[in-house]
Amino acid sequence: MIEVWHRKHPTFIVFAASGIDEHKAAWQSGDYEMVAEVEWPPSQLSEGTTEEEYAFAITNNIDSLWTDNEGVKAVRKDIRSTSTGDVVKRSDGTLLLCAAIGWVSLT
Repeated sequence: MIEVWHRKHPTFIVFAASGIDEHKAAWQSGDYEMVAEVEWPPSQLSEGTTEEEYAFAITNNIDSLWTDNEGVKAVRKDIRSTSTGDVVKRSDGTLLLCAAIGWVSLT
């Protein structure tokens, strides 16, 4: 199971590598809330897709509300799409922060 966590007070600011400390502090202070659980592995998956890429894609409103996607369980009602500054907790417990390009480890 993959967990998706959204920042309670998001800034959506593109950050440099030096800004990771601010996000780590926000994580440690509880400024994130879990918004979804995503099945892993899903029934259909493109080869090479990582957990964080899949969780990001399935928790974004693309053609419909992401809360309607198969294999994802929303745990809150008032939620937005996953974005820069949000966190994915992989099935092995690894915490990854969504960056402007790619992912940065929070551990």
